[in-house]
Amino acid sequence: MVNGKEVKPVLAMYGFRGKQAYIYKTNKIKEVAGASKIIENGFEILYDLAENLGYKLEGRKKEEVKEFNINQLFIEDDDRDGVEVYQGGGNLFILYRNKEIALTINKKFTKELIESTYSLKASCAFIELTKKQENVDIGEAWRKRDFKEDRCKLIEKYERIENQELAMEPYSTLPFVQIDARTSQPLEFTIKIEDKQEKLSRESWLKIQKYNNTNQNSKDNPFEDYSNLLDEYITKKGEESLLAIIYIDGNNMGNKVNQCLKNIPKGNNYDCCVKALRAFSSEIHNVYIEKGLQRVKEKLDELLKTNDKLREPLGYRKIIAAGDEITIICNARIAFEITKAYLEGLPDNYSSCAGISIFHSHDPYSNAYKIAEECCESAKEISHKYVDMECCVLDFHFCHAGIDTSLREIRKKDEIAISRPWLVKKKETGNGDSAVIDIIDLDKVKKMKNQLSKMARSNRMALTEAAVRGRAEFAHELERVLANTDVEEEINLDGLDLEEEKKIQLIYDIGLVYDLWFDKGEMTNE
Repeated sequence: MVNGKEVKPVLAMYGFRGKQAYIYKTNKIKEVAGASKIIENGFEILYDLAENLGYKLEGRKKEEVKEFNINQLFIEDDDRDGVEVYQGGGNLFILYRNKEIALTINKKFTKELIESTYSLKASCAFIELTKKQENVDIGEAWRKRDFKEDRCKLIEKYERIENQELAMEPYSTLPFVQIDARTSQPLEFTIKIEDKQEKLSRESWLKIQKYNNTNQNSKDNPFEDYSNLLDEYITKKGEESLLAIIYIDGNNMGNKVNQCLKNIPKGNNYDCCVKALRAFSSEIHNVYIEKGLQRVKEKLDELLKTNDKLREPLGYRKIIAAGDEITIICNARIAFEITKAYLEGLPDNYSSCAGISIFHSHDPYSNAYKIAEECCESAKEISHKYVDMECCVLDFHFCHAGIDTSLREIRKKDEIAISRPWLVKKKETGNGDSAVIDIIDLDKVKKMKNQLSKMARSNRMALTEAAVRGRAEFAHELERVLANTDVEEEINLDGLDLEEEKKIQLIYDIGLVYDLWFDKGEMTNE
């Protein structure tokens, strides 16, 4: 009892739904960047409105939160109305003093999301916590409460609510109202862009406002320092207008959270579990975001110093960087090297998969992102097969034509059997027998590239084209190439310990991106 009332705190869980759809609803980079920033700071909206309502929620500033002590929240002279349990994996967990506070904030949060983002949706679930033992000191009761059990119940309830919620949009239009052709949202604002008046929906206007505000206050993004135009990234307009989207996502995060809780030596109580989860969340951010992006920057600097064909400014546009997920847009020529640097530098007890989509700067950006995401999922299918391994795997796709279907359909219709995905690195973590991963690793890619580099470019292209036409055609073309290639060191395609079919597939894959990623003296540093 506190102030004569029974204490019934509420453990709440928040998460945003349809994040990718919200970000990539448009192909305009300013709106994409603004939308990603809105989601990155989405929970700040909740903290702002709680403060405006007169509630004190601890945890907004991470340095505020020291040791977690659930009992302190319920003493009579404590002025906190809630405390952040932890934030990670795109979700926020808050422990409120009571149900009334939780409901008041949640109602306002829903309305505030519409006003601040227009169509971004959040799901929320909460469970009331009660003492399991009567006639027990309140401090002792809360100290013994099982956090793991409460968390499992909350997540189960959250997933049920998320699956049942309707995907309704907060707008409607009349026949005489002008609408956005892509989103069907009503056009409400007019802004001046390059001496032209452009009409925008409220959602687009909010995204651009967020982009402009962030752009004015941020100096740590290479893209912001150089230009607002994606054309600044291409090698040369009119000759090579190729960009790449890199989508990187950590592996087995759910299992790692469960393992984090499992390894707590002092039991399942709130104090120990919350402390462990906060430390884990901080470590994830440090490993995947802080150190990961630092390796990307270091690789960019190295490439500029060692590659005469790369021109400044050489940067990347960070679209998403939260938790274990990163999305980057950059010049297509540097995509492989910076992805490899990111994955190879991960600690042995962590791993990620990456998808790279190569596309022309005038292609729909949102469609190219979808392909990058599907490439990452293709890589994850490999990593999921090896539960006792931390596998870093990458896949890529060169979008030669328009993108109007899924990656799976494109490969089924237009490509031969391929050697992708490629294994970047692996580390055994389990106690089982050593597993042989049956995919091409980067060592074999490098060895094949070294052999192909002895050929003239026309011969490499001829082999790539012959690979599509079948084994007999490839063998004939290879015989012609070898007979007409005059090099001091003999070309040996048989020394890679690869089956004939795999060899053909690897030559095809390398041939697609050789000029971009493997041309000697340009991209690959030996």
